Amino acid sequence: MKRIAFPLGLLLFLSFSVAATHADVIFATGTVSQPNEQAIDLTVGATGNTLYGTTDTTGWPVDIYSADDPLKVYAHGTSFGIQTDHGPGDPDTSVNDVTINVPGGTYQDLLGSVYGVFAENPYVSFTVYTTDSTTPWTWSFEGSRADDGNVDNYWSIYTTGGEQISSVTIDGKFYELRDLDMSGPAATTTPEPSSMMLLASGLLGAARLCKKKF
Repeated sequence: MKRIAFPLGLLLFLSFSVAATHADVIFATGTVSQPNEQAIDLTVGATGNTLYGTTDTTGWPVDIYSADDPLKVYAHGTSFGIQTDHGPGDPDTSVNDVTINVPGGTYQDLLGSVYGVFAENPYVSFTVYTTDSTTPWTWSFEGSRADDGNVDNYWSIYTTGGEQISSVTIDGKFYELRDLDMSGPAATTTPEPSSMMLLASGLLGAARLCKKKF
């Protein structure tokens, strides 16, 4: 049997391709904790369209932004909650959108609770952007209206196969966002030129090998 030697660059490319096919974003109701989960710490009393937090173990910065609503932070047990901060002249007490990201970085999962979905729009929608796709992952569920909506709706978003989350946007009409946790915050990385050269040389070698064989 004739042995075929594959260039190192091609092997790296094939390994990357196999891994990429298993990359995924998974959504679930309830709490599905991942290894090295970290709570997102916020400052009680902070207000604004953008709230600035940190992960409680490694101190990574986390931005929580709303395009529609001014937000405010309050203490919720040992964690934090986020409500709207409309003035006394505005009767709207609902949060309508929130985006969570790590400035200049990515993360691997996000957990939390949407509390108090409104009767006129009990659905909560999620849009997740990742580093390897320009098409977002989307998901929605109908929040519980038990006790007139005064109930936590826990949810989990986590990844497999090395997928990295750039941002998560939550849309709906709810009273509070609570108990936010994440894992895997890290700086965004881009392929080094040397890695790209190695990949290119591997593909070129493969092309020559195929030409000789056929």
